[in-house]
Amino acid sequence: MGALAAALVLDEIFKSKKTRRKEKLSQGQLCFLGGLAVALLMASLMLSGSLFITFPYGVEENPGVLMGSNVGILALGTSQEIELAELNNSGFIPTFYFAVSSDPQVVLEQCHFTLAREDVARVTATVYAQKSGLHQASVIVGIFLPFLPPGIIGDLAQINFWLALIAVALVPAMPVFVIPYLEPRYRRRLVVFWRQRFNKFTGAIGLMRR
Repeated sequence: MGALAAALVLDEIFKSKKTRRKEKLSQGQLCFLGGLAVALLMASLMLSGSLFITFPYGVEENPGVLMGSNVGILALGTSQEIELAELNNSGFIPTFYFAVSSDPQVVLEQCHFTLAREDVARVTATVYAQKSGLHQASVIVGIFLPFLPPGIIGDLAQINFWLALIAVALVPAMPVFVIPYLEPRYRRRLVVFWRQRFNKFTGAIGLMRR
């Protein structure tokens, strides 16, 4: 992806003026579509390696068995530790995993995993029986490509998994998005375009006030 972005930048720098005039589709549209394609590709790669785990459990006065659950029914005030997944890195580069739980009663023992080649790690959690009833827990173990520092990815993932996924996927696409802004003429056209839109907007507001 980096080589592709560099090739597009060099092509833009050394492209002749005559070639630019012949382009039918605007440069901004091409770069937007190219950047969007890169971001979608990165997001798809990360989603394909992520785990989406759901499991039911119950909390009652007395423990019991719940069909289809490896936790079952827990007695109120007790807790149980469970293993959710096993992670392994069979690739050549380190991989980052971040686990998040949507259930406040399911507390992950470890949220951040950095796996070197052939490393193995287990995702475990403790279920605390604090609220009576039947519950459906959801845990996401997302794999993230190392385009941002792990600390930033972890903070975003704690806020929302999809927010972290979008942020990481957009990083390699940014060079493609900014290619048009390397050309002064394009920047001037963009300024004129938004100035006209702003003037129309303020004019409409003025008419409404009258």
